[in-house]
Amino acid sequence: MLFVKVASDGFDLGAQRRPNGKNDLPDALKILISQKEAQKTQKKGMFLCVSRKRLLDNADCNLSGDRYRDAVRHINTKWPMVALGGVCELIGGGTPAKSEANFWTNGSVKWISAKHIDEQDTIIGWELISQDAVKESATNVIPAEAIVIVTRVSVGKMTLLKESFAVNQDLTGLVVKDRSRLAPPFLYWALKNLTPVIVDAAQGLGVKGVTRQFMADLKIPLPPLAEQKRIVAELEGYRKIIEGARQVIANYEPTIKIDPTWDVVRLEDVCSIKRGRFSHRPRNAPQFYGGPYPFIQTGDVVKSEGGPVSHTQTLNEDGLSVSKLFQPPVVLITIAANIGDTGLLSYPACFPDSVVALIPNERVEVKFLQLVMRDKKKELSDLAPQAAQKNINVEILRVVQIPLPPLAVQREIVASVDAERYLVDSNRKLVKIFEAKVKAKLDEIWGEEGTREETPDGGGELADSGPSR
Repeated sequence: MLFVKVASDGFDLGAQRRPNGKNDLPDALKILISQKEAQKTQKKGMFLCVSRKRLLDNADCNLSGDRYRDAVRHINTKWPMVALGGVCELIGGGTPAKSEANFWTNGSVKWISAKHIDEQDTIIGWELISQDAVKESATNVIPAEAIVIVTRVSVGKMTLLKESFAVNQDLTGLVVKDRSRLAPPFLYWALKNLTPVIVDAAQGLGVKGVTRQFMADLKIPLPPLAEQKRIVAELEGYRKIIEGARQVIANYEPTIKIDPTWDVVRLEDVCSIKRGRFSHRPRNAPQFYGGPYPFIQTGDVVKSEGGPVSHTQTLNEDGLSVSKLFQPPVVLITIAANIGDTGLLSYPACFPDSVVALIPNERVEVKFLQLVMRDKKKELSDLAPQAAQKNINVEILRVVQIPLPPLAVQREIVASVDAERYLVDSNRKLVKIFEAKVKAKLDEIWGEEGTREETPDGGGELADSGPSR
């Protein structure tokens, strides 16, 4: 049997189904034709051949291709490989009944689900349940220094607990049996390298997950305890640098100290205000896309965070005929859904009417204009009429008042902000550098030279339906 994984059909999953420039269907067709002609193919990214014997080996005959895909396991022959079930106790959880008021009133036990763990493996909240809820429901309290991993729904997220938490059915706790043999922080880092394997093995219709037995069968390298602690110290040092750099990135917002002696002018006094255009409906008609003209959309402006905007879509000649090509320098500002996000257009491009071009005249520096308009985001959002989707129009923009210092002062402000942004961008680079160091260290733990080892079957019942302990 041939499995072909089609991740995209050329359109995004939004309600308007806009073209996204990614289409696996042509390659899928080539693979099917090739397979029909040759009756053989190699295992590569989007396709996989599985024998009838392997399909029928398990009574639970599952037609999900990823279930039969082998995962690369890097094995470092210096250290033994041990199954998680041999070195950890795996503990599931549950959700106390909401109908039992005493379970959720005056609680003292912190209880978490997948939504309480963020993408940086941090617990960002919890709910309180009572001791009765712990005693009389399927939830279990996972002790501090254990790892909690999401094994259902948002599979793969995990955290190393600093204190005890009760967990719901989507989480599994891994409690180290013998800390003289395995340090919990090392277990956390070893599991980080297994995240892609766990995510790929998730199965289920609607709700995907892996079984507790699947987790128990996974293997990790087990170096001596002293070596584990040395590795953890190195990785934790890298993580502190990454977290510090992310804090700088997350908290930075350029600010302008307004001098009350500066002129205050209407926006239309310092720039031309031109709405983008894409007149054809529906907008996702494929005949307009795939040409030489960059097509910037609202999301591209949002992602730029006030800096140069980049595009992910292009228009052909037909697309250009229903749109308009704008020339830089231009400040782009969004006026629908995401209101007041700004970016800089540094090359000729088209964009739809949900984006407006602010074309500066000789009275204002383009980067200064972007800074003052970015500072107006909340004000513009408050001016938007309340509707199913908030939006503003060009007439609202025309009369927005902005400070206008002399050009020399504008340039000084821009230079100062550029210097700040350089440092913020340096932190972004720092994150990438040290994420690469983390990956390199994890690869070293597992061994750069690897063998292929079949992924444990993730089939059967999901992890929340097994025994509690």
